[in-house]
Amino acid sequence: MILKMVFLLLFIAVPVSFAASPHPRLLFTADEITLLVGKAQDTETYGNRLFLELEENAEPFVQSLPPQLTRPGLAYREYGDALADISLLYVLTGNETYRQQAVAMLGFFSTMQTNWGDHLGTAHVTMGVSFAYDWLYNELSPTLRTKIQSTLCTSGHATRNSEVLGNHYYTTWSAVGIAGLAFKNEASCAATWSQEARNKLGQTFHSKHATDGFPHEGIGYARKYEHVFLYYDALRRVEGIDNFNHAWFRNF
Repeated sequence: MILKMVFLLLFIAVPVSFAASPHPRLLFTADEITLLVGKAQDTETYGNRLFLELEENAEPFVQSLPPQLTRPGLAYREYGDALADISLLYVLTGNETYRQQAVAMLGFFSTMQTNWGDHLGTAHVTMGVSFAYDWLYNELSPTLRTKIQSTLCTSGHATRNSEVLGNHYYTTWSAVGIAGLAFKNEASCAATWSQEARNKLGQTFHSKHATDGFPHEGIGYARKYEHVFLYYDALRRVEGIDNFNHAWFRNF
């Protein structure tokens, strides 16, 4: 689950650095990988506990491809999350099984001729594909990279929602923004998607939130903001834009 990935990255206290090379650039850079690995392997830290949970959550999806659904939708949410988790596990361990599985899943999604689902289904796959593409970029063949770049712009385009205070909005537009940053200068839709996400999750989005930090849909849906945090962190690393200063996020 991406939530475990977020916790792993946040609690091991990796300092923010700005991406100086094309890939990886989402959530961490090549220079930070050694520190990430050390924190994940240190049994005296909470990072190791989260790493073990990440392994446990990803295990059911190792050597398992998404089903060939006639109308893919919410069923793909778990596979999108698993793709991100498995890709991160490869970065942290160098385990060839994780690399092969992540590449196989990318290959599966790159050949789909339909949308990756509606709203949340597409959003989770779009995020998983974006993280995997960025983190495993040097492990992917030029042919697969090109296929992923092309399919993203056609199969991922259903990732949209207009209800600003609805929890689908956070996830869908965060996915659009993460994809725009991951595929910057490499996919034809990346620049447009990046601008769309900055607009949708910028000032208008902030103005809908009170300053006390309380989630307007209650605690149960508060975890949906994990995707906004992922997007905002990637945005400040890649574009130097910091949206974390809003009072709602400071008090959340």
